[in-house]
Amino acid sequence: MHGRLHREDSRNGRDPGDSADGAAARRAFIGRYLSAAHRDAAGRGCGIAALAGDIGRAGSDSPLRAAYLDGIRNMLGKLAEYGEHPADDRAVLVELSVMAGALLLSRATAGDELSQEILDAAKEFLLER
Repeated sequence: MHGRLHREDSRNGRDPGDSADGAAARRAFIGRYLSAAHRDAAGRGCGIAALAGDIGRAGSDSPLRAAYLDGIRNMLGKLAEYGEHPADDRAVLVELSVMAGALLLSRATAGDELSQEILDAAKEFLLER
């Protein structure tokens, strides 16, 4: 990844992650991503978690893989926008990995109480550190 993906808040010229509003936006973003509603809407939800296994089997020169990588970089930028780290920081990679992994596991265990426990544990980990 190259440099920090950055978008300034148009109201005050600051990075949204640098403000209380940025922290609230981050909590809301993570809360929506790791929700039962998102888990249950696999066909309309995040392609990062939904397609990971299929993309892993695609060739390295596949246009599908290139589109998937663009999606991951976009998501890293969004997380960086709301957080305290630039998009190329490993902390943002960990955040995305926890989110996508938790969503994938919760979908695989849907119908069992473990599914909600996975979502709750991931939210707690991300929001209370």
